[in-house]
Amino acid sequence: GLADLVEAQLLRRVTDLLSMARKAGDAVTGFEKVKDWLVKGHARVLIQASDGSPREASRLHPPPGEGSFIGCLTAGELGLSFG
Repeated sequence: GLADLVEAQLLRRVTDLLSMARKAGDAVTGFEKVKDWLVKGHARVLIQASDGSPREASRLHPPPGEGSFIGCLTAGELGLSFG
């Protein structure tokens, strides 16, 4: 009951915030764009799908610093933000 409801609302809030960041130009998708942001130091956080390919995930490295990697969202959940 309650735990599932809270989890669903948190997921919705996170996907809504990611969607707004994308629309504002503060979030990008696609290997080349993400890699470019990481190389240039524009990225503060790297978000990768938890159910993605480990081989593909190993191609990108999060920016330095604690909390700069998020890997708890599935590809479907990220798709809600980046459609």
